[in-house]
Amino acid sequence: KRMTKGDAEQTVRDDEPQGPLEAFADTMAAIFVEQQEMIVRGLQSIKSITLPLGSVTKEASDADIARLMAQLKDTYADEIEAAAEGLIEPVITEGWAAGLAEVDQFGLDVVNPFDVTNPDVADFLQANTVQLTQQIENYTERQLTDFIAQGLDQGLTTDQMARGLQDDVSNAGGVLSPARARTIARTESARAFSRGKLQSWKDVDQIERKKWRLAANACQYCKAIAKIVNAGGGTLLDDPFLPKGTVLTGTQGGSLSLDYEDILTDPLHPN
Repeated sequence: KRMTKGDAEQTVRDDEPQGPLEAFADTMAAIFVEQQEMIVRGLQSIKSITLPLGSVTKEASDADIARLMAQLKDTYADEIEAAAEGLIEPVITEGWAAGLAEVDQFGLDVVNPFDVTNPDVADFLQANTVQLTQQIENYTERQLTDFIAQGLDQGLTTDQMARGLQDDVSNAGGVLSPARARTIARTESARAFSRGKLQSWKDVDQIERKKWRLAANACQYCKAIAKIVNAGGGTLLDDPFLPKGTVLTGTQGGSLSLDYEDILTDPLHPN
């Protein structure tokens, strides 16, 4: 299912570009379909082996699963990185421009204008692209490996697991679903936009600290992080609001494990 213009308008900020988000969501959804088909074929190919005296049944081993995951990563790494680059560069650039507009309101001078031809800026964009690519790949591998391992623990055959993936991708936690493609697009677009804004603030000598700004419909966890960091006057620009590994207690008593990365900017969690 393609992400419609209406979807994008409801899930991005007013000053974020919509084109790269939609293109990324569509591309990742198509890649997930192909990956699903590859996993199904891989599982079906494991189910039996042919010996001189005939065929015997063979179930997937840890080595079989590892080989299948490695093949999946090798096959699609370049496509995922290209999709990530198509999202990261324009959205970070737009975020930087939005941050610069805010800076201009206070009459502050930008000492290092953001220029994609600058080697330092190119390295910054590439690092963010590689990070997103690896995070997508690693999460996909983890979820599919767990799905297959749980199937084996439950006594399912590779045929049954393959059918499960074909019938309902949510059986693997939705890891290859169109919904995940849209979630990644929304979340990473927001993250890239905020990273661009943060970079614009770093380009101004007079700005030293950042605070967490709440949306009107902020969840209990966003309210909690705002309360923590803003009460102390904010956080230094280069420092995370909270480090990876933090378990954040929400304002309503909920618990959120921040195991994705250091929280340098919003979003705090997938949207």
